[in-house]
Amino acid sequence: MSSATVILEKISNFIWGGPNIVLLLGAGTYFTFKLKFFQFKDSPLWLKKTLLSLFKKNTHDYDPGKSLSPFQAVATALAATIGTGNIAGVAGAIAIGGRVQETTEAAADTLYELGLFRGTGTLPDGSPDFNLYAYATRGEAVTMLVRLLGAEEAALSGGYSHPFTDAGWAGSYV
Repeated sequence: MSSATVILEKISNFIWGGPNIVLLLGAGTYFTFKLKFFQFKDSPLWLKKTLLSLFKKNTHDYDPGKSLSPFQAVATALAATIGTGNIAGVAGAIAIGGRVQETTEAAADTLYELGLFRGTGTLPDGSPDFNLYAYATRGEAVTMLVRLLGAEEAALSGGYSHPFTDAGWAGSYV
């Protein structure tokens, strides 16, 4: 590893280790006392104003042309939170790069050993070629599902018909 990587890793381990835990616990304790145990004492109030308001037919403050309904507000907040989490997850995956590839290959090997994932061919060294960077097709997904359910033999010998024209080699699994 380069010296910059080692230095950044030490800084990261320090910040996200003990000091951050102490800071978070300290801030939580401080605000709990400062706000007089609001999160425990007033939980019926915030439940009524947030979660339970989703089920009301009419709210006195809601004007369909000018404001959001309680459900729309929750849906917007969830969408923003999930979207931000996805962006952070992708950024994290890109940042750790090699580890993701190693983990992906280990998962493919495990699925191969279980008989669920057979790959798309064979590499020159005789090991299966999983082609992990190609998009999975519907046929590959349904084949893995049939194998997971333990119904591969029945699917291959059943001779069932289906309406899908794009099934190709996976037609007997559909």
